[in-house]
Amino acid sequence: MRPLQRHHSLLRIDLFACPNLKYLPEFTFALNPNLTTVVLPVNLLDISNGCFSHCSALTEVDFNLCLETIGAQAFQNCSALTSITFPEKLTTIIHMAFYKCSGLNQVVFNKNLKTIGDYLFERCPNLEDVQLASSAVFFDDTAFCCCDRLIDIAAAAGFSSARLDKDGR
Repeated sequence: MRPLQRHHSLLRIDLFACPNLKYLPEFTFALNPNLTTVVLPVNLLDISNGCFSHCSALTEVDFNLCLETIGAQAFQNCSALTSITFPEKLTTIIHMAFYKCSGLNQVVFNKNLKTIGDYLFERCPNLEDVQLASSAVFFDDTAFCCCDRLIDIAAAAGFSSARLDKDGR
């Protein structure tokens, strides 16, 4: 699927009033350098691949409670994002969804998340605060590759905090 026509002057997207919208197609809002804020519709289940990739001014994403999946490279190169809290129903985040989000410093996972993809936060050099809410989440050693500041992963009761080496492994 080809991206929609770009609207480079788009600053804010508020889809909250679209309750029937269940998914956002691939690359829907990609390459919008002025986009700063996204409010997702209440019943959205899926953010498809590359949906907000290369939105370098994006600072705020208001995830809804029903969101279940974030696609591959969905927020790749969103360098202005600093903090992400995943909604409770989110179970899957596909590979490289937050690749090269250089401003990202905090991520809070939910208790229902089961799988996070390879290279999920690769090259997020300012990421230093990761909070896991469940011991059931699966991720491999590439998930936090090249996250130079990440030393500890705060974990939920039930398993010990993971220590990472200086290379993010």
